[in-house]
Amino acid sequence: LIYVFFIWTGHYAITGIGYGTALVLFNGHLPSIAVLLALFAAKFLVTVLTLGTGGSGGIFSPTLLLGSLLGALVVSLLAAAGVSVPSDLMMLTAMAGMIAATGGVIIGSSVMILEMTGHPEMAVPVLLTAATAYAVRRLLISQSGYTWALADQARQVPENGYVRIWRMWRQGNNG
Repeated sequence: LIYVFFIWTGHYAITGIGYGTALVLFNGHLPSIAVLLALFAAKFLVTVLTLGTGGSGGIFSPTLLLGSLLGALVVSLLAAAGVSVPSDLMMLTAMAGMIAATGGVIIGSSVMILEMTGHPEMAVPVLLTAATAYAVRRLLISQSGYTWALADQARQVPENGYVRIWRMWRQGNNG
């Protein structure tokens, strides 16, 4: 699979953590819709296979790449329909959404993307995308990418435990 992408695109786009590929996208070098779809599907597959077979590949960095690929894909699809949107805005919001959905952190993913990129003016679209992605993921599956394996082992891992702690504190102060 990796070799096929090298022959097709000229670089190893699905290996490693993906920062190089994301940087190419952020520099405005968007490949065709077919290549973006194939890159997204291949990176998702490689990440799932690596983690699912017990390999160590990480979740965070591949999620950033998947988000930037998804954002670039949306930009390309909109451009094909004659709609122009800022590619960096779309890629950053998609990155925050992927991190929020995968990690179960809405505000953390948004703040991180805004700080990493130095674009605080994008806070509203980034937060809206992160909240939407998190909500959709929660409708589909309850565990995050980080707690899924523990849940499979029948271990109880409360997602967003800070909410439970806040409720306990409030109940203790009201009664």
